[in-house]
Amino acid sequence: MSRATIAADRVATFVVAVILIGVGVTAIAWWLDLFTWMPARLDLTAALDLVYQSWWPWAAGVAGLVAVLVGLRWLIAHVPDRGVGDLKLAGSGPGGKLRAAASPVAEAAAQVLAGAPGVRSASGKVLHERGQLVARLTGTIETGADLHAIAQAADKVAAELGAVLGRNDLLCQVQLKTATRTRVQPRVR
Repeated sequence: MSRATIAADRVATFVVAVILIGVGVTAIAWWLDLFTWMPARLDLTAALDLVYQSWWPWAAGVAGLVAVLVGLRWLIAHVPDRGVGDLKLAGSGPGGKLRAAASPVAEAAAQVLAGAPGVRSASGKVLHERGQLVARLTGTIETGADLHAIAQAADKVAAELGAVLGRNDLLCQVQLKTATRTRVQPRVR
């Protein structure tokens, strides 16, 4: 979420909380008859007359449409966008910028990891997580794979990824899962 969304959330939460507390206190005060200026009964005839006006359905429809659009915008603002587009590379000076698309580089690193013995497949992406730049490589390994060899291959790929991007702030996370089914080898005739 962006800072603007977080700020809007906090302001909206505060406003809704104050309104709900005010309505609740007023309802309790009315029920206990604490204030003499409050009526003992509510007269809703003016509100009912308003509902029967010819413009009321249009106004209610427009208000509903606006509420739906605001709600959709609110939900879209809360969709986490942790993906990283381009990364600024080392050597970028004031006269020019060296940039690399983050996801294709991570995907290429994942394909190198997938070439290691015992690794069935791998994928990669670069994310922003809790203020850190993280390259996440996810691999599926065979059930009888040599974990030590795969760990060495993962370390090598992570080091190469950091060297290629030249970013000291890049963390590399490798997640491995074991394949649930063994791969069926085709018969040779």
